[in-house]
Amino acid sequence: MTEDPSPEFSRPIDLAGLGGASRSLQLQARPAERATLAARLGLPSIGSLTADVTLTREGTEIVALAGTLEAEVTQTCVVSNEDFVQQISAEVDRRYLLGRAARQSEVDIDPEAEDPPEPLPSGELDLGEVIAEELSLALDPYPRKPGLETLSVSIGDEGGETQDKKNPFAALAALRDKKSS
Repeated sequence: MTEDPSPEFSRPIDLAGLGGASRSLQLQARPAERATLAARLGLPSIGSLTADVTLTREGTEIVALAGTLEAEVTQTCVVSNEDFVQQISAEVDRRYLLGRAARQSEVDIDPEAEDPPEPLPSGELDLGEVIAEELSLALDPYPRKPGLETLSVSIGDEGGETQDKKNPFAALAALRDKKSS
């Protein structure tokens, strides 16, 4: 059995000890953390990664996490294969279920309803890992360097003239029209 690797950007906090008050936190990734996180996310580099979050108790068993993350990342353009720097800004909005309710084995999920709180039986949350997950979700999966013109591809003969590409469904439409006549 393999051990889970430790998160690159780890900031554990005990939510069970939060009490009834809200708590605001500022997180900032150190250079070594940004380098290993960039490798995990397949990025050339992460220049900065910060987050401002607030933890708020909602009743006795739910804790809400809300805030924003800001990052400066270097991505590789899918068209030109050139690296470019991009600013990322994303909202963080999650809810966690603590205590006895988090230990239930069954969870009813209604696809029409708001997402249920994530069960957290231990009461400990790694805020750094949450921010890393949110950053990965905010990244453009097909990044394009700003100002890059769209490439147009045409099928042409040796004379440079563009050929008309036949619609594969045109023959079916013709059959349908012939049948209805």
